[in-house]
Amino acid sequence: MADKKLNDIKPDWKTDWHAAFYDAVKVELRDYKDSLDIRPEVPLTDKPQRMDVLIAKKTKEVVIERSFAKDFKALNIIEYKSPEDSFTIPDFYKMLGYASNLSYLSDPTVTSHDMTVTIVVTQRPVKLFKFLQDSGMEVATDEEGFYRLKTIFPAPDIKVVENKLLDKDTYPWLSNLSGNVSAEVISKLMLESESIGVSTRSYFHALAQANPDAIKEVRKMDSAMLDKVLDEMGYVSKETHFEEERKIREEERKKAVVNLYSIGVAPESISAAFGITFAEVVECLVDFFKAHPTEPGHSS
Repeated sequence: MADKKLNDIKPDWKTDWHAAFYDAVKVELRDYKDSLDIRPEVPLTDKPQRMDVLIAKKTKEVVIERSFAKDFKALNIIEYKSPEDSFTIPDFYKMLGYASNLSYLSDPTVTSHDMTVTIVVTQRPVKLFKFLQDSGMEVATDEEGFYRLKTIFPAPDIKVVENKLLDKDTYPWLSNLSGNVSAEVISKLMLESESIGVSTRSYFHALAQANPDAIKEVRKMDSAMLDKVLDEMGYVSKETHFEEERKIREEERKKAVVNLYSIGVAPESISAAFGITFAEVVECLVDFFKAHPTEPGHSS
């Protein structure tokens, strides 16, 4: 720590798109919540290998009238790639492995004919599509944003969904999983969230992180509604997060400075160790002894 300034340390801040995606799936399929068992990050083995979402039909008879899920069978694996990630050729084979493991580990009577695999992406997997076509497979589309992969070997029904191409009115929750959402759209989704009966906490947390300027505009439009939604999901802005982190680091530095001084380390050496000025060391000591006048080392 001696050769590195404390303010050079930056906290990790990554938008949790997968949790937001799970919320979006629940909202889009809310009309079928009594017939579907929707589970996030389902572990396949005792090692860290998880499916993003697994949807199991509670009854075979349920018919889903939405393109996103109308082909669902008994077990349905969904893989989601966040806006900055791409779906690669190795990812494709990993998904097939998920399906094989699920059949083997959960119910050997379940075959590939009883499963579907849905891959939701923002970036179209052009290289994967070319690889599959060059390998003799077909990539067919019968609706904007939906690509069905027809394999030459026994496999679950596989489709790729390019969420940015989905109809905004039909799939408002899935299609707006991005960092390019307007204040008007966010406001509309927030209003809708109050009456749908499905938790959207992670969804709006991700949108707020990825669209800070739009959130500021929403506050101008309806600050009461925004504050209510943000409070419910425990949202903390980047600015607030960084400021709280800075205060914590500042307090830790003060304690370390006082501890070194109390065991006889000279202020000049403390200054060099922390990469701060002599005046900042003195300020730390003065602040501490003002708050703790009875501590050893304090002089009146």
